[in-house]
Amino acid sequence: MICYTSLFAIIQDYKEYLSSNEVDYIEGIAHQSKKPLEYFWHYNKNTHGETRIGYNQWLSHKVSLAKHFYHNNYWDLTYSDLGCAIYDLADSLKLRPNELKIRSIEMGLNLPMTLDFDALKLTTMMLNFKNRFFEDMTKSNTKTSVGKECLLQEYIIKMYSKTKEADLDWELLRYEIRVKKMNYLQNSTIRTLEDLLDKRNLLYLKDKLVENLEEIVFFDNTVPISELKSSEREIYMNWQSEFYRKELFEADSRHRKFNYQKQKFEEIIEKHGEHKIKPTLINQVSETWQNLLES
Repeated sequence: MICYTSLFAIIQDYKEYLSSNEVDYIEGIAHQSKKPLEYFWHYNKNTHGETRIGYNQWLSHKVSLAKHFYHNNYWDLTYSDLGCAIYDLADSLKLRPNELKIRSIEMGLNLPMTLDFDALKLTTMMLNFKNRFFEDMTKSNTKTSVGKECLLQEYIIKMYSKTKEADLDWELLRYEIRVKKMNYLQNSTIRTLEDLLDKRNLLYLKDKLVENLEEIVFFDNTVPISELKSSEREIYMNWQSEFYRKELFEADSRHRKFNYQKQKFEEIIEKHGEHKIKPTLINQVSETWQNLLES
């Protein structure tokens, strides 16, 4: 459900953290300017969480709630475990959940593969998000592709093979949205860490996942080309080429022909394709989220 969070809070006394026996904070100087840093910090190797404490009484913390609670990021937090993770994290920062303001957040799910191919293969079938194009996601230590992402102004859509990314021995697909600007979630009441305990907000986040999934254009190689009309066959064949789609998109500032062909392409896939990737994923996201919410 909820994974990464970037949090911020105003604190009463930075010395309370600096003198802590529980966490070894590090003070230092900037490498280039040699001036003292305006904060001290701690990095947790187990959770990959990073805490900064400002000398002028502020705190920032970035962490995956799943990693904080489970020490891995391939198990999705159930609702009950989410609550435990939130209170445990707040306690570790000597604050209450409603004192920790959310600056950015990531919601998503790890989905077992139910289709007839692996997770990495599925990501190669992602053509567009609305009229935007996907980029390759690479594994940091090997630079090999693990999936696709689409960078937008307020958020990033990612779909990738958790199997490849985390070196798992079973097939797992990760679908997530990383919100960079909280304005994207303005129709919710999500402001602080405590607000993630409200099931209405969690359902709102699920709706966002489904809403964006509906806008992804997937290819399907099971379409029987011989059964298509000549105009349909031309669109189906041409749209397999990213070069063609980009040229089509750039040919018209209003993108009318691009949008027309995109609609026709999706109609062809929906009518003739056998994989049914999009409806399968939408059902899986909705059912998995609901099960986690009830657990």
